Amino acid sequence: LQAIEEVLSSRLRRVQLLLPYERGDIVSLLFQQAHVNNQEHTPEGILIDVELSNEMYERYKDYEHLEFM
Repeated sequence: LQAIEEVLSSRLRRVQLLLPYERGDIVSLLFQQAHVNNQEHTPEGILIDVELSNEMYERYKDYEHLEFM
């Protein structure tokens, strides 16, 4: 089981994304296709701590928020 977890975790990337409120479509998609650890509503938008595939990361990396929650 540990070996499976290690393989899966090597394929996932944990990042924080800051999404504008009008991009609720991305928020919904992340809840469906990734692992959301935390979500916070801020004045700037929705801050999401998420583990996602490298493919999804490439799609949404422009929203990456580099400060820690």
